[in-house]
Amino acid sequence: MRGQSETPQGYTISNFRIPAMASVSLENLVLTEEETEALHETWQLVAKDLKGNGVKFFLHFFQTFPEYQRKFKGFADVPLVQLAENKRLKAHAFTVLNAINGLIDNLDDLEVLNELLFKTGQNHIKRNLKISDFQNLKENLHEFLQLALGEAFTPTASVAWKKLLTTMQLLYRTTSYNFLIFSVITQ
Repeated sequence: MRGQSETPQGYTISNFRIPAMASVSLENLVLTEEETEALHETWQLVAKDLKGNGVKFFLHFFQTFPEYQRKFKGFADVPLVQLAENKRLKAHAFTVLNAINGLIDNLDDLEVLNELLFKTGQNHIKRNLKISDFQNLKENLHEFLQLALGEAFTPTASVAWKKLLTTMQLLYRTTSYNFLIFSVITQ
């Protein structure tokens, strides 16, 4: 199983391969039962309209970081005011939120969750995204959820989302590291 192998200079926790990172206490990323429930409850509100909420999220993201819109060939040059009607943005927004839906649905199955996160990382490495790009996405998604969900985004939900999004970012870092090592070894 992929999740149980250690990475060089890293260690395994809860079946996730995470390189050693001095700034993050991995024990603090373990979700409590209450936090897991908060993730499910808040996500149910978002999942009622994955495509619509996905579009709203990406509009929020591109307003904060307009440079990221240029990374998407299908709508790179579409003015922000017209972007909500763009079919390629709608499709991508649905795909992204559907992927998050898969993560939420598999919080109780670490093996599947690890694989979903690993594949997401592999997908984005091919697009030359950096760790800082995932950091920006993580912070912006958290902010969007807070704004969109209002009072339903409780302090417990906030902590739970930060933990999940940080885990996603860490696994992306691991995937990037493993991809780099594999590229060097196979040259």
